[in-house]
Amino acid sequence: MNTLSLFILSWCLLLAALEVWLSLRLLAAYRPAKIPAADSGFYPRAMAVLCLRGSDTSLRECLRRLASQDYPDYHLRIVLDSERDPASSDVQAFLESNPRISVDVQYLERRLPHCSGKVSSILQATEGLSPDIQVVAIFDADVLLHASCLRELVAPLADSRVGVTFGNRWYAAGTAALAPLVRSSWNSYALAVMNIFGILWGGCMALRAVHVRDREYRAAQARSFTEEAPTLAFMRQRGLTHRFVAEATILNTEGITLKGLYNFLVRQHLTTRIGHPQWALIFLHNLLLTGSLTAAVVVPWLPGMRPSASVGCAVLLAVGLVHPLLARRRVARSLARRNATLTPLTVRQWLVIPFCALATAAATFVVNLHAALARRHLWRGVTYSFGGRPPVKVVHVAEVAGALSAARVLAAAAQGTGAGAAAASELAPSVPAPYALGQLGQTHNLNDAGSERAHAASTSGMDVTRM
Repeated sequence: MNTLSLFILSWCLLLAALEVWLSLRLLAAYRPAKIPAADSGFYPRAMAVLCLRGSDTSLRECLRRLASQDYPDYHLRIVLDSERDPASSDVQAFLESNPRISVDVQYLERRLPHCSGKVSSILQATEGLSPDIQVVAIFDADVLLHASCLRELVAPLADSRVGVTFGNRWYAAGTAALAPLVRSSWNSYALAVMNIFGILWGGCMALRAVHVRDREYRAAQARSFTEEAPTLAFMRQRGLTHRFVAEATILNTEGITLKGLYNFLVRQHLTTRIGHPQWALIFLHNLLLTGSLTAAVVVPWLPGMRPSASVGCAVLLAVGLVHPLLARRRVARSLARRNATLTPLTVRQWLVIPFCALATAAATFVVNLHAALARRHLWRGVTYSFGGRPPVKVVHVAEVAGALSAARVLAAAAQGTGAGAAAASELAPSVPAPYALGQLGQTHNLNDAGSERAHAASTSGMDVTRM
């Protein structure tokens, strides 16, 4: 056994052991948790925030499910990127078909220059929160929540040591196409890394309103590309922990192209690079693991390699192949407890899984480097630049047109009468006084029976996240 072959064997076994540990930690994170019933437990008044730029194919279903949560007392606030945003038509249809729910709609009034559109929208939506709001939950436009999701997110906040809770997403490949299978395989590794390094997911996240109101928290958000990194840093500074809620794992079955997949993966790694304090360690882990997995296919065939090197490579490749399958099985069980079905893999999918595992490693290696060097990124028509002070800058915003007018959305919100007036008045403090009716833009409160109040939004804007 020559020295090089011995090194390769040792290195592969070390990496394999590390990945087995990560897999076991992920499986442990998905152990069933007991969530109190809707009529008991810690369920303070909450506000769910949904920020929209562009219309997702699943938006109407997302809105329907957001309006159907079994949480005892919550209000839904929707922030549209502009009056002409394509999502306006979906929002209008939602308002017309749900005249009795507690909801209000805002339009982005000012896009902050040094954060993403989504962060701007969150800051606007939470400006001047009504004193009775104790919890703020943030959701993405492509999440399809089960009825108990909000309740499961909020329940751990009963522990005063927990500052923020969050779920995650599972991308299921509906076909044997390369792009969705690679995304699903990448997803399994991402879940393991996020679990170990405490990477939050803002697509399904809840925190106490007292923290959202904090000036330091809001100032940090206004300088961030994502909402997750400042939230994690803020909680750690105050000695609070984060809690992953396995029950809030969201199944996503949307398709994706190879180009869309590449941009998606770059953005995931880019957001970690920009805001996570342990980014260097995460980058190194991703680089070494994916580089080694890719090299393990070639190394055994190199001249002079001993059988020991081939054994090491085979073990590492086997772990790399088994991990996504184990993660998928555990997530499927968790989803089944929430009446969501993860469709079994087809014969064609089974046949291409080994190739997809290798493609996932190679793609992750490349996008990891791309994200480390990226200075610009285009996300939903908005171009951002990175580096320097401040670290994030909005460079260009492309117009998103083709929607119904704001007036028609307002008209849909105004159809109800009577019982909603009291709820509307209750939420009135959520928009600061300087932005009264007739100034800067329109916001509507449609509550219980559908009565509305129009007033304008305050600071910052929005931007749907598809992370």
